[in-house]
Amino acid sequence: MSKIENSSNMTPVLLAHTQIPELLKKLQHFGDQSFQIRSTILFQKQYMCQRFKVWVDDWPDFTTIVIKKELSENLNDIYYIFTLDEKKLKNMLENTDIVEWENALFQAYPYDYHQIIEEITRKRGFGLRCEEDVFRLYKFNETRVNQRSIPEYVTVGALSPEMVDLVIKCKPSPFLGEKSARHLSYLLSTYPSICVFDENGTPIAFEIEYEYGAIGMLFVQPEYRRRGLGKLITTLFLKKCADFSYSPFVIIRDDNEISIQLHIDLGFQKTNIFLFSSMVLKEKA
Repeated sequence: MSKIENSSNMTPVLLAHTQIPELLKKLQHFGDQSFQIRSTILFQKQYMCQRFKVWVDDWPDFTTIVIKKELSENLNDIYYIFTLDEKKLKNMLENTDIVEWENALFQAYPYDYHQIIEEITRKRGFGLRCEEDVFRLYKFNETRVNQRSIPEYVTVGALSPEMVDLVIKCKPSPFLGEKSARHLSYLLSTYPSICVFDENGTPIAFEIEYEYGAIGMLFVQPEYRRRGLGKLITTLFLKKCADFSYSPFVIIRDDNEISIQLHIDLGFQKTNIFLFSSMVLKEKA
């Protein structure tokens, strides 16, 4: 455990890896309010990410968490945030050097915090690219996963980094702009994905798991829809999560009625958690 210098009266604490289990235990007391940040931490622990740092405003009686995931020079560092006190969150972001603002991607944070990020980014003279939509979190609420049979005309495997162009073509991501391909390649080489192939080995459906633990980017080729492949892939992901004792969740726009119904049918439950992402642009605003 170490502390970081800053220009305010707050001295954030960098937690040691041995303190993370205690942090997770404390976060459970906040229920759904801390669900996303708990999932992020658990997911990183599961995949033994080394360049993953967790700061709190105080220890052991914390109100605010800032997580930094350091990536390569070609990708933005990723930050995740949680707070019970927005003034302390603002203080921690604004008056310490935890965040490298010109290389920051704030991912899947509660939309209530967006004004704070926007204000600090503007003060520092940087631009901010934001997702066009706010997403609602749905968490899996069943104790067991119903098995689904795999049709004889398909095989199941994983996406590879070489399939980046295919994924972008099917599920374009304007939010990340020119970094979309590099970021997606990183996801596919680091975290789980599931891909369904036809009898000729052509990908016809896929889904990935994001670095903060959400299952998403579900896609089925139009000619193969209404055959249950979407539910099949998500069910396979649920089984994988159950094997790791991990609570699966998805994030969906409120107007995406088809996806909402699919996931409710599988046992997902709507929450009142709304998540948003934004990326600080190196170019001055």
